[in-house]
Amino acid sequence: MNFIAIDFETANGSRNSACSLGIAVVREGAIVERRYSLINPHMSFQRYCCYIHGITESAVRQAPTFADLYPELFRLFDGQVIAAHNAAFDIAVLRASCEARGLKMPKVDPFCSVEMSRIAWPELPHHRLNSLAEEFGLELNHHNAIGDATACAQLILLCADQFGANNIEELRGMLAIKARRNRDTERARKKKLEQELAAQREIERDAKARAEAVLGLPCPAGAK
Repeated sequence: MNFIAIDFETANGSRNSACSLGIAVVREGAIVERRYSLINPHMSFQRYCCYIHGITESAVRQAPTFADLYPELFRLFDGQVIAAHNAAFDIAVLRASCEARGLKMPKVDPFCSVEMSRIAWPELPHHRLNSLAEEFGLELNHHNAIGDATACAQLILLCADQFGANNIEELRGMLAIKARRNRDTERARKKKLEQELAAQREIERDAKARAEAVLGLPCPAGAK
């Protein structure tokens, strides 16, 4: 099982405002390396974002820029499975950060642990990272980039172990099968519920008709 889990935190609503990055490198089914860096986006910080992750403009003043980190990130990411909890967001941050600086986007294969968890554990009420970490007893420093990246990696390894998958492709295949089973189960549940509701309505109609007959009232049209 080989992949790289990442997490970006941003200074504001722009995808091109990365202010920190956490990386957890998984090789042969184990986290073998973790990296963390603040990033100076050279743009303003929104108060809400600072409240979420605790990073301020002053905290990144001496931090490297995305362009400073890019050569090593490209070497590390290019051609790799890149996982994240809500991968669409983190890949969008990576892409926007590259495009804004005229840098080549690494060729990555995204894997989303949110989608994975919804398929693997549909019975859970929530699939947020902090909820899943609590459910499975994982230590999590939430909205700290290295904490989130590490928890993401641990969730994927846990899921792979439960499914008996040896690599990401096997896990994807098993999740696809599980997703079909989940849909079949949900359709069966809805059909059963509809049948139960129809039966309940029939019972209520019969009870009403009997009550009206006892009271000597005319049955409504169509009642038997």
